[in-house]
Amino acid sequence: MDKFKKILVFGVVPILIIGLMILNANLQSKKLQDAKDNSIDQNNTKHINNKTELKQYDASIMIDKTAVTAKPGKKIKIALDIKNKSAMTWIQNKKSSINLSYHILNEKKEVILYDGLRTPIVKTVKSGEVLNLDAIVQVPDKAGIYYLEFDMVHRGVTWFGAKGSTTTLLKLEVE
Repeated sequence: MDKFKKILVFGVVPILIIGLMILNANLQSKKLQDAKDNSIDQNNTKHINNKTELKQYDASIMIDKTAVTAKPGKKIKIALDIKNKSAMTWIQNKKSSINLSYHILNEKKEVILYDGLRTPIVKTVKSGEVLNLDAIVQVPDKAGIYYLEFDMVHRGVTWFGAKGSTTTLLKLEVE
């Protein structure tokens, strides 16, 4: 029996300890790799196991027109479809609301008005849902060719375009 104890203590136990140490090292290496795979890049896009997850601020703004004509100084409505492509649900809330807005660009596509009127969302919009919305636009006072650059904005936080979301241009002819 004494020989059996020696084999157990000096043979089997060290092999078990070494095996547990190797298993622990492999688990720690896997945790480190998972932490790298679950990183967030500079565009606020989260990557999980090398697959891209939705960004926090992302929308698709669709217009069925390429241009609109309006009288100087008037307010007009433009029908849009907006898809929530972001990870968050847009909640209708006055303090930190999600709104549709626009920038006005001149004929050379230089910004002449950065912060146009805001059109609030009319209901809660979950990720993946599409919202039909009539944008309220204040037409410039001077006749000419302009472009409306539509973008979503999180009041007091950020414009979606600043976080990598695509904006939508619409030609505006003021006569």
